[in-house]
Amino acid sequence: MSYEKILNVFALLDISYEDVRMYLNLAVNGPQTLQVIQGYLQSDWSQVLISTRRLEEKGLARCVKGKFKVIPFEKVLEIIIASDLNDALTVEKNREKIIAQWQTCLRKKVNKIKKTENKLRKDNARFRGGD
Repeated sequence: MSYEKILNVFALLDISYEDVRMYLNLAVNGPQTLQVIQGYLQSDWSQVLISTRRLEEKGLARCVKGKFKVIPFEKVLEIIIASDLNDALTVEKNREKIIAQWQTCLRKKVNKIKKTENKLRKDNARFRGGD
């Protein structure tokens, strides 16, 4: 798998390029302290803290005895699959409601367009002296 394809996989989790770099560093080099991570990635301290927090929130990393470690890539894929499955089930469960909201939005848009067209016709007729 190319590096670009790996980045695309991680993009599904809505994490940054810096987060992915940190994940890959930890996956390759094993558990590390924040100071070692910062030195390896040559990132500023705030970025290291942001990335570790985001990886923890997504369930991709955790701190054990002062060192951060990441879950295996296979587990990352499972998280993505479960997330997409949950999204799909939520959409299916709310399908009728979503369709009704869509139709309401369309009706409002059509009504707004019709009002605008009527106003333009009246203005055009008034301009031509028809009113």
